[in-house]
Amino acid sequence: MLERKKTLVFQFLMKLRHNFEPIKANILNRETLPDINVIFGELICEEMCINTLASMDHHTQLMRLCIHQKIQKEFTPPFALNPKALQKMIKNLVATALPGSIFNALTVA
Repeated sequence: MLERKKTLVFQFLMKLRHNFEPIKANILNRETLPDINVIFGELICEEMCINTLASMDHHTQLMRLCIHQKIQKEFTPPFALNPKALQKMIKNLVATALPGSIFNALTVA
């Protein structure tokens, strides 16, 4: 009868989801197979840990999303430039800076 219990416990453990691989390996690698009540207790504890970590991860992702949205709302530029206005601004800056740059390059050489 003892061998039959071991076989049933082994079959039960083999059918667990992949989330339980570490605890399953831990149980199966023990010198003596623990009582089924001990195994259930360890599996329930492991499931609680997995669920807690999953909820913490979900909470962390929600916090990141909220922070990202808050940053986007708070740090939007005070005005928006259309492409033509941006090109005009760049042309004016280059026209202002270029003559001085050429003059500096010629006097240094």
